[in-house]
Amino acid sequence: MPVYQQGVVEARGTAVVVDNRVGCGQLRWVSVCVRLGVCLLPALFFVFYPSAVSFISSGRTVLWAQMFYFALPLTLVLAVAGVCGLAVFGVRVWRLRSGS
Repeated sequence: MPVYQQGVVEARGTAVVVDNRVGCGQLRWVSVCVRLGVCLLPALFFVFYPSAVSFISSGRTVLWAQMFYFALPLTLVLAVAGVCGLAVFGVRVWRLRSGS
């Protein structure tokens, strides 16, 4: 079954049907991988959070202990977002593997 069929009317007035059956499975898995990858972005940013703060603060070394002391609200929000992103990733992969 095609993902979509689109009727195109040419200048002569004849209709041409575009069918994209070739490569539909590959396109679907690329889309799934992109959507799964987006869920991992908050966790990835949380891992590199001290490095990002070090870059912003002119290269000064920033430790995790300083992150919890100085910017506690931002650190907690990033941690919660990272955990939620990992949970969504896990549930989506589990549902994909179960086939439902």
